[in-house]
Amino acid sequence: MRNKAVLKKIILLTSIALIFLLIYWLSFIFYINPRNYLRKEAEIFLNRVNNELSQICKSFDGRFYFVLKDLYNPYIYLSKDGQKPLIAASLIKVPIMVAVFYAIDKGKLNFNDKFIIEKKDITNGSGKLKYLKLPQQFSLAQLIEFMIAESDNTATNKIIDILGFDYINGIFKEIGLRETVLNRKIMDLSARRKGIENYISLNDLILIYEDIYYGKILNPQYSKLMLYYLKRQKISDRIPKFLPNNVTVAHKTGLEKNVVGDGGIIFSDRGDYILCIAVECGSYSEGKDFIAKISLMVYNAFKNVRLNIENKRSNKIIDKFIKFHRLIKNQLPLKERRNDEHFQLFA
Repeated sequence: MRNKAVLKKIILLTSIALIFLLIYWLSFIFYINPRNYLRKEAEIFLNRVNNELSQICKSFDGRFYFVLKDLYNPYIYLSKDGQKPLIAASLIKVPIMVAVFYAIDKGKLNFNDKFIIEKKDITNGSGKLKYLKLPQQFSLAQLIEFMIAESDNTATNKIIDILGFDYINGIFKEIGLRETVLNRKIMDLSARRKGIENYISLNDLILIYEDIYYGKILNPQYSKLMLYYLKRQKISDRIPKFLPNNVTVAHKTGLEKNVVGDGGIIFSDRGDYILCIAVECGSYSEGKDFIAKISLMVYNAFKNVRLNIENKRSNKIIDKFIKFHRLIKNQLPLKERRNDEHFQLFA
């Protein structure tokens, strides 16, 4: 009898302790409230970016397009005309790379497949294949790296020949790209004179980068390989230009017909984010400098906001909330993630 009484007392005391612990935990959660913290951080950040962006734009004579998505705080998603179709220039090489990986996944191609580049294949503009002694044989993997890391037009047009316009545009539709379309080869001036252009939107581009970041394009292995190519980008006169040397940028540039662009994933010590910018202006150098200034402004805004707030939050609770948000959202295919509830538009 005595043992039963002692056992009941232990159970009662344990239950009371658990109830108090639960109440304390729930009150702590309510007090911290991850959503409120993240919304507050987003509000401070968005106000700062809006104010500083308006200052930068005062000295810029042109039109710009801008999409920013934070990969830590789901409430930070900024866009200015992100849905508008733009002349794609070399920005379209990123979705073309995705189409190549789909062809590989479906058994249509292999990374080790060999292709001959001849003098007749040479395309003007960016790239170094045109300077090599030809003909030469290259693997598909080498052509992808030339296309992305060197922005090589010859390699890109060879890949277009290999896959065909119908296949590439079919993959664009399959993955849910709305404004991206390949209508001609790169630097096809005769087609351009007829008004035939390739188009892309920054919304399309940013969703591709997001899926690459989370390993959602086909599988984590292929997404990681795409990220590898993007990190090897040799052109660094836009988004990375003014950033610290320890910041890694996986990106792709574009430049054609008064359009200057750059877009990619920025890996920083204050969290990773995706930034895509395109400008229409009369001076390429002015457009590049404008993109570089915006990039530095965004980086500093993230740095300053998180330095001021991060010590007041509970990392564990907020990180768990963010992981849950990503888990739910990343179950959706790209085409169903177009209208984010936290999407913010600024002028």
